[in-house]
Amino acid sequence: MNKHVRILLVIGILGLFGFGFSHVNLFSWVIGGGGSPAETKPTATEQDAIKSREVAESFVRHYVPYDADNPLAYIDKIQPFVTNDFFKRFAKTGSLTGSEITKKELKALKVFPVDGGNATEMEWNVVTVQALTLKSGTTMDDEEWFWVTVVKDSDGKWRVSELQVSSDG
Repeated sequence: MNKHVRILLVIGILGLFGFGFSHVNLFSWVIGGGGSPAETKPTATEQDAIKSREVAESFVRHYVPYDADNPLAYIDKIQPFVTNDFFKRFAKTGSLTGSEITKKELKALKVFPVDGGNATEMEWNVVTVQALTLKSGTTMDDEEWFWVTVVKDSDGKWRVSELQVSSDG
């Protein structure tokens, strides 16, 4: 059972019974991956957490800025922070071309760990506030949340392998 399914399962269970201290162990099991100790992956070190967090943050700092006059500029800027597979997938679908947004600028960013991770994979929730300019000339702030999965490549470098984005705007 993948981590996202476990999270949804726990949210459903907790929703039925309410959030209480008796559910802390269940929540820890779901977020931590469940399974027996034999299935557990090596624990992430503090250095793993620092490096993978830096990659998640740098990726989002390069991903967010957008200018409709050069809509694909950020694709090359994110390449050093992502796996080859992610880059290939993203390069095909990653443009905001056709969007009402003509410009995005990063105003603020905060990074939160999703779970403790392990020595080969960590997840981060990167929350941003962005200044948007629309085709109409209207400007507004928008909060965007990035669920970033960072994995350690065979070369030992941490790189983004998955991204999920949600926005309040």
